[in-house]
Amino acid sequence: MLHVSILPNLLRGPAFAGAVAATCALAGACGQGGPLLSDASDTPDNASATCDTRLDTDWSPHDGVRLSVSALTMGETCRNAVAVLVVRDEAGAVLLAAAQPTADTFGLQDAANGTAMREALREWVRQDNSVSVSKDLPEWKRGADNPAADSEFPFFAESWIDQPYYEDLRRADLPVFAYPQGLESMAVMVLREGVLERVGVQVFPG
Repeated sequence: MLHVSILPNLLRGPAFAGAVAATCALAGACGQGGPLLSDASDTPDNASATCDTRLDTDWSPHDGVRLSVSALTMGETCRNAVAVLVVRDEAGAVLLAAAQPTADTFGLQDAANGTAMREALREWVRQDNSVSVSKDLPEWKRGADNPAADSEFPFFAESWIDQPYYEDLRRADLPVFAYPQGLESMAVMVLREGVLERVGVQVFPG
């Protein structure tokens, strides 16, 4: 299963066209595709005059398993750029493709140029979150509307996930992949049987 996410406020005008083009370029999902990883891990310094910036790295959720993670921004200015994230498995299959405005993304919104954005992208996709496996997700008590419903920082599960299913995910102790999907929240997914499954959204503290 391929998880594709393009935020609603991208669904119009040139921003949408740019998001689709960038996502297709990374994911190889529209016409001819190419490899996820570039020859170099970062775009060259001469790209810093615009916000056309790319970062390639990897994520190792298990011993012996390495997924490719690629992030880019495209735009004449970093304030008005689009950020794209693609995750591929070891065979090159796309597990996640997402696009969103940098201005609406925590950690990317303040990057002033391509050089700063390259470092911001590195932090955007870094998987050193406090929740690295599903057992660390907040408990969803029976009868509550959502996990951590009484917390100052609630977790909102996807609409199709109910309490028993969610608690089964926690008990399964699956690897978690997460990234800021806005200014105040993080998208949370679990890797199960080679599929990135979106679980919900964690609201940021503060």
